[in-house]
Amino acid sequence: AMGSKWGLVHFSQICEKPGGEKVDVEEEVVLGQDVFVKVLSVDVENQKVGMSMKYAKQSSGEDLDPFQIKYSAEKENEGKRRGFAAGGGG
Repeated sequence: AMGSKWGLVHFSQICEKPGGEKVDVEEEVVLGQDVFVKVLSVDVENQKVGMSMKYAKQSSGEDLDPFQIKYSAEKENEGKRRGFAAGGGG
């Protein structure tokens, strides 16, 4: 474990909602709450780290998507909604 770090998690990465229902952030977390996250991406040039709570079990920190299967499918579906091929530009 790396210890505590401060960071931001995009609302879409807080938890899974059935049918793509929008997350009510205030129902799920409070400011300053300690949570487990999975690091999804690192952008060294822009000093940004993509993090997700929904792929980390909040009671233990266990990786719920160790082979990136769910995350890869999510990114592919996001690209289709935006009109890009998987991994497409922006």
